[in-house]
Amino acid sequence: MKATFLTVVFLAAMGTIGFAATADEGAALFEARCTLCHQMPDPAMLNAGQWDAILSVMKKRIEQKGMPQLPDDEIKTIREFLHSHARQ
Repeated sequence: MKATFLTVVFLAAMGTIGFAATADEGAALFEARCTLCHQMPDPAMLNAGQWDAILSVMKKRIEQKGMPQLPDDEIKTIREFLHSHARQ
């Protein structure tokens, strides 16, 4: 898990994660960022709208804990991944 997070951070710093992130990058970011605090949820357990609400709540919780915020491009990549794997 930690290696995945470090790999994503390294790739982001090197500029290799861009605007057209792949599903693999979305999955890696989702796993790396979300498993810092809890087990990785199944993306298919919620619909796209529910995931949007969860992302908003998680952003607030990260802020409340004083943790570094996710950059907008990471949030976008995670949101796209969740939407593509969400329950219909």
